[in-house]
Amino acid sequence: MKISIRFLVLIGFLIPFIFISCKTTDDGLATGLVDPGRISDILAEDMPAYARNLQNTLATAREDAVNAGAEDLVPDRFALVDELADSSRQHLENGNYAASIIEGREALERYEILQTLGEAREIQRQADEQDFFTRDPDTYIQAAEAGNYAVDFFDEGNLAESQKHADEALAYFMVVYNNGWQSIAEDKADVANDWRDAATEIRANVAVQAEFAAAEQTYNNAQTAMQDQEYVRASELYEQSGMLFMLAHDNTIERRNRAEEALRIAEERLAESEERAQYVHELLEGGN
Repeated sequence: MKISIRFLVLIGFLIPFIFISCKTTDDGLATGLVDPGRISDILAEDMPAYARNLQNTLATAREDAVNAGAEDLVPDRFALVDELADSSRQHLENGNYAASIIEGREALERYEILQTLGEAREIQRQADEQDFFTRDPDTYIQAAEAGNYAVDFFDEGNLAESQKHADEALAYFMVVYNNGWQSIAEDKADVANDWRDAATEIRANVAVQAEFAAAEQTYNNAQTAMQDQEYVRASELYEQSGMLFMLAHDNTIERRNRAEEALRIAEERLAESEERAQYVHELLEGGN
């Protein structure tokens, strides 16, 4: 049943990016909620410089969205935002600064939303690689639903709500991701602790002091990473320390076995020497 739910959640998060019909204007985006009054905070004499600076900000926002994978995730929507940004730039070139700023601000908001959704999808992908849905299905579903709502509001032109839900999707997927790795790190810490106890019990810290010290240092680094909530690093370090403690444990046993074998051989040789000495002694006494 969990597999079926997960499939529906994944499809639910991705389908809106492809199949939900946009409520668009002739310009291709839902702009009904864009308020021209938003430029009332800009003095008329400042508009040219503001409009030009906004184009630089748009270029950076677009690059950030591309780097977040948004262009590949939602290519149709991304193309529409590009069209809006191009229109803003054209208005600037024509000296229509108010129109340039209005469209530029909307394009900026949309790029930022798409960037957040791209980041959320990347965290979702990483969570899926570790099958973290099975560890925290409720939060995973909340994240996917938030992503769907963000897309709905994006298409409706309610950009404030869209950004809000995109942020929630990212935050929820981060919770799934972090909790998943924390759980893995705790599991590996248990294994490391078992080997650490086993190695200590047979005094590996004395028999193979350097090896045990290296394992202990790695273990302490894992503890620090865990305290700092660096769960991926903690997981890796716990696994490494567990292996090092295991090697220290096994090498101690191997050394002990070699020492016992050497002692056994020495005792056998001593016994043989004593027998020979006794034989020689008896010969000598017999000669007398």
